[in-house]
Amino acid sequence: MKRTAHTILDEYLVLAAQQGDEMAMSRLVGRFDEPFRRYAARLMGNPEEAADAVQEAWMKIVKGIRSLDDPARFRSWAYRIVNRRCCDRLRAGVRRFESSTLAIEPEDTHAGRGPGDPIEEAEQLAELRAALQNLPQDRRELLAMYYMDDLTVREIAEVLDVKPGTVKSRLHYAREELRRYLEPAERTAQSVQS
Repeated sequence: MKRTAHTILDEYLVLAAQQGDEMAMSRLVGRFDEPFRRYAARLMGNPEEAADAVQEAWMKIVKGIRSLDDPARFRSWAYRIVNRRCCDRLRAGVRRFESSTLAIEPEDTHAGRGPGDPIEEAEQLAELRAALQNLPQDRRELLAMYYMDDLTVREIAEVLDVKPGTVKSRLHYAREELRRYLEPAERTAQSVQS
């Protein structure tokens, strides 16, 4: 993983939290709580249930942070704990699994683009959501971890407890399947414009 100012700060905060610095732990919570909640909401399909799972995960994280050998692995280690808490809650029947949609915030559609036609952008977002909904839950989640949570292949492998090559393969097949769902919509849009 490429070291940035953010990752170096995270490592420092982990080291300080491991030494009992409550302010450092509080800053870690501030930095990661919202991404964990979004991740858990996608897994569970319900923000309230997800918040409970994340709260339980934070208790495990705080309790176990001293056992983390490599502070650079905090993010994948903590995501794995969140993942397991969500799966445990779903398996325990806390909530029946419902098909969840990949939550894409409207501001995500503008990243790296100049001003465009808002109606066209809304239509494209609706097509993307529909295509994502057609994917199996595990593929939607894999794409979300990679593109929305910005986890590396190695981090996803640690979260899912699989080899990095398996993650690469699964990402490839998820992208291909998503492309198959989107291509008919693109062809239809092109024929309408012609």
